[in-house]
Amino acid sequence: MSENLEKVAGRKDIEKYYQDQDRAWNEQQEYLLMMSKKIGAIETATWCSPEFDMKRFLEQAAKPFVEVGGPTDQGFRIVSPRDITEAGKHFVVTNIDEGVHIYPPVERGHENDPLFAKIKISEAEMVADGRRLPFQDNSLAGMFAACMQRSTRAAILTEAARVIEPGGILVWQAPFEEDLLTSERLGLKLVAHEWDLPHNLVKNMNRPSSNDIDSVREAVVAAALQAGLPGLHETAKVPRHCIFQKAMQV
Repeated sequence: MSENLEKVAGRKDIEKYYQDQDRAWNEQQEYLLMMSKKIGAIETATWCSPEFDMKRFLEQAAKPFVEVGGPTDQGFRIVSPRDITEAGKHFVVTNIDEGVHIYPPVERGHENDPLFAKIKISEAEMVADGRRLPFQDNSLAGMFAACMQRSTRAAILTEAARVIEPGGILVWQAPFEEDLLTSERLGLKLVAHEWDLPHNLVKNMNRPSSNDIDSVREAVVAAALQAGLPGLHETAKVPRHCIFQKAMQV
């Protein structure tokens, strides 16, 4: 384990974090399997603000993009790090660890431990704490962040609002309700949101005429309650992915 990460948390804390992540992931997969048996496959539904055009944004973006806590190999679907690099933009992956392994299993004697085998971070180009980024104000065209620890999210959102230029974007995975409130307070406007929903619900729901998140949430929750889907009306209150755009300076 790197010295940088040891300064942030002890060995047991990190083990527990990844065990909790695995447990939450397994619970989510069990729920989705149960739901798919009941009402069919899960699909992605996306709503975008009519004022926001991702293709045009990428064409015009001149400053670098950065990922906090990366690299994330998958999960970003509205726009991904690969989309950024394929558009010829400068993309930098950062992590609080220097980017080889959090736990080198061979050195620690855990060659056969599946937990340690999965705890890897590779290809991070810069050591950086998402709560105190080494970038100047308004110096980035965009930032990516996936599944940040809940206790750090307000600070990371605050940093995003500082380092992203006016009109730049923040791509945020797995938001909590408080993330949406914090981003709004910081001047980060929600311009796109993506939901993982049962196919039959997407097919039969009354799609709202407005793209704002409250209208979409209301439609999703109403459809879930009407369909009698256990628990979905609670889990569907926040999207899976969000894109926020920093307000232009007046």
